[in-house]
Amino acid sequence: MTARCMPGDRFRVERAYRDELDDFASWERSRGAAPGTVSQHRWDVVRCIAAMGRGFDPGLVTADDLSELRSDLDLIGERNPVSAVRVFAVFLSRVTGTEPLVDTGAYGRPTRTGALLLGTAPDGGRRTMGTRDDRREIECRYGELLDAFCRRERESGLAPSTVTVHRKRVCASIYCLERHGGLTLDAVDGSDVDRLERSLADFGVPEVPRYVSAFVSFVSSATGRPPLRDLGAYGESNPRRVVCGPSRFADEIGRFRAYSLAGGTSVGATEDKVSMVRASLAALDREVGPKPISEYGADDVRALGSVLGATMSDSCADRYVRAFCSFLSYFGNDGLTRERGKGSDRTAFGVFTAEELSFRRKLDDYVDHMRRWRLKERTVKGRVSAITVCYRMLADATGGVSLEDVGPADIRMLRDLMCGYSDSTVRTYLNTFGWFLEDAVGRNPYRDAHLRFSGEVRRQFIFADEWVKLWDSADVTGRLVLSLGATMGLRKSEILGIGMGDIGDGRITVRGKGQGPNGKVETLPMTDLVRASLDGYLAYREEVLSSCGDRSQGRLLINPFHRNLGRPMGDRTLQTVLEGLAERSGVSFTAHSLRRLYATTLDDAGLDLDTIRRMMRHSSAETTLRCYLHADPRKISAAVDAVNGAFAAVGS
Repeated sequence: MTARCMPGDRFRVERAYRDELDDFASWERSRGAAPGTVSQHRWDVVRCIAAMGRGFDPGLVTADDLSELRSDLDLIGERNPVSAVRVFAVFLSRVTGTEPLVDTGAYGRPTRTGALLLGTAPDGGRRTMGTRDDRREIECRYGELLDAFCRRERESGLAPSTVTVHRKRVCASIYCLERHGGLTLDAVDGSDVDRLERSLADFGVPEVPRYVSAFVSFVSSATGRPPLRDLGAYGESNPRRVVCGPSRFADEIGRFRAYSLAGGTSVGATEDKVSMVRASLAALDREVGPKPISEYGADDVRALGSVLGATMSDSCADRYVRAFCSFLSYFGNDGLTRERGKGSDRTAFGVFTAEELSFRRKLDDYVDHMRRWRLKERTVKGRVSAITVCYRMLADATGGVSLEDVGPADIRMLRDLMCGYSDSTVRTYLNTFGWFLEDAVGRNPYRDAHLRFSGEVRRQFIFADEWVKLWDSADVTGRLVLSLGATMGLRKSEILGIGMGDIGDGRITVRGKGQGPNGKVETLPMTDLVRASLDGYLAYREEVLSSCGDRSQGRLLINPFHRNLGRPMGDRTLQTVLEGLAERSGVSFTAHSLRRLYATTLDDAGLDLDTIRRMMRHSSAETTLRCYLHADPRKISAAVDAVNGAFAAVGS
């Protein structure tokens, strides 16, 4: 296999294995996998089947075949071949009814370590990088030596994140050596280092030299002997260690910084980008000599990638090159982009086609248009992502397309290309792409495509008895979220957005949906349950922040987990809190189920529609009816019971 999965291959595989793929997706959804995860896994399976060739037979696949598949996927530059092979192994297990051919490890979770061993070990058992208990045992036995090693690294100027990575690599190396022949630190010699290198390569670790360097440095620290190997640029993978002096383009960099901040990029991300640009310019000055911004081209970008790749990881070098290309693009040199499908050469760059340049410029104009309408930055980013996905899919399928030529037939083809997505996602993406085309070329082919989608919308309701179970199973954090959602009808984003300054005099200021940076701002009275839950939560919050320092940035809800304890709670953390609550209580629900409970409670109390609409903070009563009141599943049950009662005499 020498090429990526093409659209034609995808259609062939989807058509031949649609039933098996649908069954696999249904099984994953039943296990609680998110829709995006299910779609990604389906695409992983399709890509692997296409790579296996037209003679693919699920019952004949062996572990050696999967090992070869992993190598092929890595050869063509797939971002995560290990995760794809894991998913494919589970799919084969479902289809054939046998045990997975490989150790699936953290199936369902992406991994960039490549820590997957295919096939079997010489003793016949499964080969593995070790469980969490194995790593904990190593930390316990070598704890003092590891702590001393980390202190020495911090004193040498390495960043905390780099020290943490080195510590993990040392633990993995110790596990490998202990698993394959034993380990005595005082007796470690060159043959042990060679054995470690072979073991790590067998494990599929992509950065073997970095693991070996960390272990060699650890042995030197633990025994007091000189390193067994030349460590070279050990520790230089940290981007902040790229040293550069004052830049020739100080004024231009200042303008680029202002442009980035004005575009909504955070201060921290902007400073990181500026630092990368300065380092890139300094590296190019040393490599190819000083040049004006307008004269930098693809050859210079390739040279930059090569220079940086010698001192840092490929992914880190790629970030530097992307930042540098953004800098060039801001000053009019916008013909450079990272090419795809170039195999192991991850710093290959080429030139935009005329169609791609036109698309980029019109997308930038559309972004400016959305910001003039004061749309939230989150909304702008979501629409840009949807538009980019649609354009890339269409361009890959047609070999290049001009926006002026996109018609209803192309929109219908796009729907077929997005067969792995849910209907609601496809509808949202295509509708957004249609709006963009209307702004860019003056017509919307999505309307003329006359697509039909399934009318089914999954809305998860809970009612009073289920809410009581949730309440009884909740801690102080869970109870505050439950009360804000069920007794005030707040959305998830509104709950997470509450600041300490938004609370006072028995009222809460809520920033909801709508235009502008903060959306619609309203001040709502607290309910008694919210007031009681808030008192308990504030005491817990003060205790946490007094122990770890105030890192809350003024937010009400803080992260309850150890690694980020005290930081502002984010969407993913809240989802984790709710999932734990659902598991303890046995009630399946989402954050929006609480808002639906609020609406049905108002309806059960006999309030009129307009009052419910205002309490829900909807602009239209149609939304209140369609998405909340008419969707109440109890009404369907009541209607069925009424019909059964009316015809009970006939059945008897």
